Amino acid sequence: MATRVADSVWQHANATHPLTACGLLIGRTTERGLWVERTLRCVNLVPSEAKVGTFEIDPRVMVNVTRSLGSSPNRIVGFYRSGGEPLAQPAAGDLALLEAWPDAVLVIQGERMLDGGGLRAWGRSGGKQVMELEIAVVEPPRARLLVCPE
Repeated sequence: MATRVADSVWQHANATHPLTACGLLIGRTTERGLWVERTLRCVNLVPSEAKVGTFEIDPRVMVNVTRSLGSSPNRIVGFYRSGGEPLAQPAAGDLALLEAWPDAVLVIQGERMLDGGGLRAWGRSGGKQVMELEIAVVEPPRARLLVCPE
């Protein structure tokens, strides 16, 4: 995961706090694992009174993003949301999302630590149950982040 991705998730979470920020993770599968290159901030469709810890992204956005990526090596590789909980554990809705998208990852932003942490990733390995995945944050060349229009 690029440092700009981690920073983008944190900034989006901070801007919408205490409500839940959400978005798409764009990247590709490499020989070393899943590479998340950029984020796409999305509007949380869950009503505001229920937005803490839950999210829903408009399916039309996901279809449009998939089409716009076309034949590029990049695709939607997962989702992110802000947490509110210190340990960033997946909730029931998160587990349902990972059931519907078995190859996707979910990154949850918990409390940001001094070292820039607070991100935790969850997904399935080989179709098994949901488990925590290791995140490596690296500094690649700068590129443009996408923003979902509101």
